[in-house]
Amino acid sequence: MATALATAQDKRGIQHWMGRVVKECQGTASTFEADPVHDLRVALRRCRSMAEGFRAIDPDPTWRKMRKAGKALFSALGELRDVQVLKDWVAKLGAADDPVKERLTAYCEIRERELKAKAAATLSEFDTSSWLRWAYVLDSRERHLSADSDVFQVIALEKLEDALRLHRTALRNRSKVALHALRIGIKRFRYIVENFLPEHDERWSKGLKELQDALGEIHDLDVLWATALRLRSFTSAEERERWRSSIGRARAERVALYRQKFVGRNSLFLQWRQGLLSGDRLQQAIRKKFEIWAGFLDPDPAHAKRIAHTSLAIYDGLVSCGVMGSTVIHEVDVRDLLSIAAIVHEVGRAVGKKKHHKRTVRMLNKLDVPPGWTAEHLRMIGLAARYHRGALPFAHPAYARLARSKQRMVALLGGILRLAEAVESAGQKADGELLLERRNGYLVLHAQKQPSSTKGVERIAARRHLLETACGIPILVSATASP
Repeated sequence: MATALATAQDKRGIQHWMGRVVKECQGTASTFEADPVHDLRVALRRCRSMAEGFRAIDPDPTWRKMRKAGKALFSALGELRDVQVLKDWVAKLGAADDPVKERLTAYCEIRERELKAKAAATLSEFDTSSWLRWAYVLDSRERHLSADSDVFQVIALEKLEDALRLHRTALRNRSKVALHALRIGIKRFRYIVENFLPEHDERWSKGLKELQDALGEIHDLDVLWATALRLRSFTSAEERERWRSSIGRARAERVALYRQKFVGRNSLFLQWRQGLLSGDRLQQAIRKKFEIWAGFLDPDPAHAKRIAHTSLAIYDGLVSCGVMGSTVIHEVDVRDLLSIAAIVHEVGRAVGKKKHHKRTVRMLNKLDVPPGWTAEHLRMIGLAARYHRGALPFAHPAYARLARSKQRMVALLGGILRLAEAVESAGQKADGELLLERRNGYLVLHAQKQPSSTKGVERIAARRHLLETACGIPILVSATASP
């Protein structure tokens, strides 16, 4: 990992925060007052958000177990924290002798006692011994992860693009639901920056906190108004109007702050996006993220790298022969898609060899869409990996749902992977070179290093059909190297 990231993790790694959870549990159990509840939720949130970041590159199930174990306690404390915050807002907005304030305060106090009892019961069920055992395991995995900060910038960009989509929705319909969803999206981005990008966190933490606080307070005020209406706290139109006006003014101030920070040329979104990766460096980091993820799943990652080497050689040969151009699909280079499809094409073997190519598609569909990509790019990679073996794609429903141009590209990528697998199994290793030569109406594939047997040549010839169909040109396999 990068030096800054490693230093930050020494101070605030997963083992530190999981130990902090146990310590805060002991301090919270006696009173469940607002400050201890807040501190315990912060420690739990840190653990869960770090697990979410690491799970993007490390599929070890212990991350999921830890998140699941902390979820029930985090949720129970969240309900209690919401009521405690609601009580603070009632005290802030209501006058000393306001009967509405008295009614809402009485409700909050009753509800707080109920939720303290619920939180105490949930805390008593929290399995501290398993939690500490997982802390030891996850600390070891964190220390051995080979990702640098560029990979975590990719994950941060994924969260930022999600938040940007939610921001556009919130601007368009201005609904309470949309603003609350945006708040959650910003929190997820903030947690990745906070946990894994310390240098960025130093610059952005203030703006991120201001924005998250503003959106959080908008949500609190919406909940306060909805609660007051549900409880029929107003006995007159004058009371209702007074509280509607007070809540409305406080809410409008925070909406104005949100728009000031997020809309226009000085938008924080633009500053954050410009401060993260772009261009070739971003594409390299996306590939690196897939390599790390696949490396935990593929029993033979060295084989996948050899297939990637051979696949790119075939692709470059097709381009140099004029069979196809250097293609870009929605700003993503097809060569990059092929490289990643080759790296991940056997991750399904993590569960078992049988039908692993089909399992690979399902595993890829569960991943977050990389920045600058669409879900269709991820789907194309999955289908290309799926067709590196087994039945041809032409009667497959998932293939049929693609646009015609995308069908050809998936068939092309899958055909290249099939041929690369055949070349690999025939003994053409990564240190040998491949040459594609165009002759009158057909292509000739020359292997500079000879396949290990005649059967190897026959195997290569048998796997060429999908690529021939996609290219629209016959491919001959030469048993002798080209001059």
